[in-house]
Amino acid sequence: EGLVMALMPVSPPLLRADDHLLLRYYAAIMRVVRPVFVRVLQLFTNNRKTFKELLFELPDYSNRQYKNDFSKEERQKLDNNASSNTFDITLLFLLLQRVCGLPSINHQNWSTPDTLENNLKRLKNHRNDLAHEDLAFSPDDLQRCLSNIEDLCREVLKETGRRCQCTVIDDIRVMEESLEEILTGGIDLWQPYREALYNLQKEHCNLLIREGRKEMKELSKKHRILNPFVWLLEDRFAHLDVGHIFTNLYIEGQREVSTRDIFTIPLNSGKYPDVLIMVGPPGIGKTSLTKFCLHDWLSTSSSICGMDNYDIVLLVELRHVTSENIQDLVCEELLPRTCLQLKREDVLTSLRQVSTLWLLDGYDEATNKTKDLVKEIMKKFHNSQIMITSRPDNANDLHLLINEVHLSNTLYQLRGLSPTMWNVYAEKLFSVSVADEDIRRDSCEKFIKFLKEKEQDMFEIFSVPLFVVMLVVLWLESPAEVTGATTVTRLYHILINLIVNTMTRRPQLTALGFTQSQLQRKINNFLNLLGKMFWENSKMLIFVLLSDQIKQIEELCENSGLPFRECMSPFFLVIVTATTTGTTEEYHPLHRTVQEFLAARAFCNCMITQGCDVLTLAAQWMLKHRENPYQQMSYENESCNKITSETNFVMEKLHEGSDDVYDDYHFVSTNFSSVNCFCSLLMYLFGDTFYDPGEIEREFCSHYFLNMTSGSLLIPFVCGYLKMNDALTRSRAEQMIYVAICGQYKIRQFSLWMKLIHETEEDKEFIQELNSQLFSYQWNPSPLELPTVAKLLEFITPESVHVHLCRLDDYSNNKTFIDELRILARFPIRISLDLQNSMLSNMRRFLIYAQECLAVLLDPRASCHLTALCCPLNKESLSLLRHAQHLEDLYVRVDNLEDLQTLAQITDSLQNLQNLSAFINFTLLNIRVKMLPTFRLKQHIQQNYNFADLQGSYTEMSGEDTFPEYDLIYLKPHKCPPPKVPSHKLLHRFSKKKTMKKRRRKMNHLSEPTITVIPYPTHLQKLKTRWIYESHQRMWNMPSAHCHSQCAKRRCDPDLCNDKCAHRSFPPPEQTKQEWFDCHKAISYHHVCLKKLRSFYKIMWKIIVQKYKPKRHMYTKYYDSYIKTFCYEMKDEQFRESIDDIFIDSLEVCELLLFEHKVCIQKHRKHLTHLREPKNPVSSVQFILIDPFIVDEATFSCLVYKLCPNPQRIALLHTKPV
Repeated sequence: EGLVMALMPVSPPLLRADDHLLLRYYAAIMRVVRPVFVRVLQLFTNNRKTFKELLFELPDYSNRQYKNDFSKEERQKLDNNASSNTFDITLLFLLLQRVCGLPSINHQNWSTPDTLENNLKRLKNHRNDLAHEDLAFSPDDLQRCLSNIEDLCREVLKETGRRCQCTVIDDIRVMEESLEEILTGGIDLWQPYREALYNLQKEHCNLLIREGRKEMKELSKKHRILNPFVWLLEDRFAHLDVGHIFTNLYIEGQREVSTRDIFTIPLNSGKYPDVLIMVGPPGIGKTSLTKFCLHDWLSTSSSICGMDNYDIVLLVELRHVTSENIQDLVCEELLPRTCLQLKREDVLTSLRQVSTLWLLDGYDEATNKTKDLVKEIMKKFHNSQIMITSRPDNANDLHLLINEVHLSNTLYQLRGLSPTMWNVYAEKLFSVSVADEDIRRDSCEKFIKFLKEKEQDMFEIFSVPLFVVMLVVLWLESPAEVTGATTVTRLYHILINLIVNTMTRRPQLTALGFTQSQLQRKINNFLNLLGKMFWENSKMLIFVLLSDQIKQIEELCENSGLPFRECMSPFFLVIVTATTTGTTEEYHPLHRTVQEFLAARAFCNCMITQGCDVLTLAAQWMLKHRENPYQQMSYENESCNKITSETNFVMEKLHEGSDDVYDDYHFVSTNFSSVNCFCSLLMYLFGDTFYDPGEIEREFCSHYFLNMTSGSLLIPFVCGYLKMNDALTRSRAEQMIYVAICGQYKIRQFSLWMKLIHETEEDKEFIQELNSQLFSYQWNPSPLELPTVAKLLEFITPESVHVHLCRLDDYSNNKTFIDELRILARFPIRISLDLQNSMLSNMRRFLIYAQECLAVLLDPRASCHLTALCCPLNKESLSLLRHAQHLEDLYVRVDNLEDLQTLAQITDSLQNLQNLSAFINFTLLNIRVKMLPTFRLKQHIQQNYNFADLQGSYTEMSGEDTFPEYDLIYLKPHKCPPPKVPSHKLLHRFSKKKTMKKRRRKMNHLSEPTITVIPYPTHLQKLKTRWIYESHQRMWNMPSAHCHSQCAKRRCDPDLCNDKCAHRSFPPPEQTKQEWFDCHKAISYHHVCLKKLRSFYKIMWKIIVQKYKPKRHMYTKYYDSYIKTFCYEMKDEQFRESIDDIFIDSLEVCELLLFEHKVCIQKHRKHLTHLREPKNPVSSVQFILIDPFIVDEATFSCLVYKLCPNPQRIALLHTKPV
């Protein structure tokens, strides 16, 4: 426990087990260290003059310096010539530094070990550790600290006696006796110190609470205005007070949560979370919620439960933070006046001792330094509660940060205004915006009528509080224009035009003598420049204008004849910061969405003006604003010109690529750097020819647009602006979709696709292009994403949809999940239903819930096809299952023999069923063999699929935790056709022995290798045993030859493994269907890696040639037919051995990896050529049996054989001790 808890009891101080250790340490500092400081000060000054007189005898010492050096209380003691015995350690140390003839404060002696000055400083640090750190002492720690204090005090007294030429033996003896008494004394000795420290801490805390509340009340006057734009402050909207207009938001955790309960909902453990993470899209009300929390804490009657429990609430807008540590943040930005009444070093200690609520707003807009500051707050204030807001894309980063500091957390999703609150919010906005009651009532009624009429078309806009505020602002200016704001892009466009028109009517601008059209043209030029700067800053996640950018804007305003401040004030909040050289100004957009819209507006205007495409313009802007470590290299112009000169960009469909590109969902969803380009910058600079025609576009999109697509409205704004100006061509639509996919490395972003469709106003060409990229994949939405997927299915039909329910309890009561299934069932799609989490529960409601889901999907009126199912079944569900004629994969649980018999009858009638897994949830004891049904699915298996003969081999699994999980996600196979091998059925057509021998000879011929073994070059063999291979592979992140993602040797062993990656020296006798898939997937992986390695090889060689230009005659160039690459080799071996060049070593490692991947492809293909169907093919049937050992072995074998003569797998689940 911390010192605070020990020293601040509610009742009179009581002692706990370890309190005496900390208090003995405190007594040592007060009874030993402080008297030593007093004695040293007396010896050096010799009591000849007062301390104030000694100070003013110093050269150039003034009253100003006197006030800066000492606090008000310290000056009062010095003015009254108080005895040094009443001084605290801080004042004593200040006097020792100034009036004792010791070197100046900055002298090296204060940091040099074993000097008098350094020993004094170390003693002072003991006092600082006690006052400002959370200490936890053990007896050994106390002994070590007291021994250190004793040694330091002895050395200080000895050196002081030597310099002052006096005896200090008695002082040392008194010091040692005092320490011994402190270490062994009883409670009567140190109880007074405990009382003194308690009273001191209590006084500081009361001061902090009292004065801090006053200061936060003053600060809240600035935070109470909910203005999305600065220009609203200039009009009648300055009174959009959070206390008047805040409306409860729809907040979702594990269930819907009321705003008043967010701080009082415990975790499953019963404790309250340390951190509340509030995430939501732009404008959803995150900032408003934090401001309302502060307002509610300051109000006389709180509406949020638990707000009265906090002594102080601190609101921090992270995008405006300039401090680099917590102490500066609190003392200079949050509570500057309060901190002046405390010693600076006591502020954080006192703040940790009171109940504090930190409201941290805008983590997604924080700089890296500010994010470090957030981490520091979580570390040092782990006893406080924190609420932090962010856009959804930063939620994972926050989880990692919170887990790193070992705090508990709860994640809340802000969904905005529910339809029932639209009218309430609108009425509040009109009540504070219009003074005349009749006009207010009339305008409000018309606006609410507009909301009802446009509910279906503008539901997403009406749910966002920021957008509703903007609509009300526009409605009061021009109701006719609001009806045209059908998209967010149009809404912002109308609002920006309104701001521009308002600016042109300002007296400061009309006095310039320009016509209104001239003013609008000049202001638009200003906004285009501003948008370009926002575009570049978005790439670097910078949300303020840099000093160079401000100078450019000043130059533009000066050349245009526009006043700088008048142009900036409608869009920015100006923050003035004092520095040693004067003041600096920072310009902050009040809302990030304004920045994103202006950036998209400038980008689209430039694109339309030039008549170019998205990637062409982006490459031009990149060339103009590029900043990288290789900026001064001569290759930059050549490489960038190649990008900007490209006019026919190749937008490969990610699903239909050959081995040259991604060819299944596995490769699309993996980490980009592991499969695609592992040296992006060098590929830009030195890449000459890309083997993959889509590589340069994919590489460019993923790196240039990365930060712009993550949690941003920039991409929807670009699409919407192009559509609004009738400039959304087919190629631009194709490229924008490509940017969204490659910029986020994933297909699964259903809300983004729906947003893009809405912003493009359901443009047919855009939807057609989007469908061409998304239709071939299986969609795996979470339950929360199902409503969005249901809307998206109106426009795009995927390969299939995998629906799973992780937490059945959350949806079993309100039937939300079933309602979403009912919507999905209306579309002609393949659906996989996964209720696997209910398989181990015997609760009846789970069976009923599964029955209700099946009734929806198998309804005769449903258009969907149920292709995979995982759930427990009762009699009613089994009767429904008869209609699942499209079912391919079935994993079910049955609870009695009758249901098992019915299941066998049904599976025989399902002609498309390929895989069956049955969890028999009853024991086989007392069940006769004749009563068991028989499952046979062999007739439904495709001829080319092969399975290992597993008859008679069982997998034992004990305990509920080892229950197997089966993946029902349908994997799209590789396009390569299956190998054509003779079927075993053909062997029975020949009865003659001679014919049989010929057939066997042909079959045996297949076991002989048909491909020449690829030899490794001799000059590469030595790399296998050197550290260079592994280190250079990791340095450049070159793709490993280990194709299996779970291979244990993938990153640590340079030799090819013989297990998971299937790089065996001999083929297995028979392969399973999964191994067949794995071989084709591995071949695809190796092909992709070969493309990347060849490009990397050429890049490395270009660098080497440039580096050794005078020695070009020293290498040879030859074409290697095995790896299909032009290779280079040094002629002069002596020269090669004499140099140690990272690029040459990397070149050789790359060449060796090329050979390894080629060898692996050869081995995989060899396995496929040896694939043959087993003589006794197994059925694709799996069983999970419980408590099998309650029957004897012979009986158990007969029972299993009756269920299925040749099952694929048997899993055993023990519920009782064996």
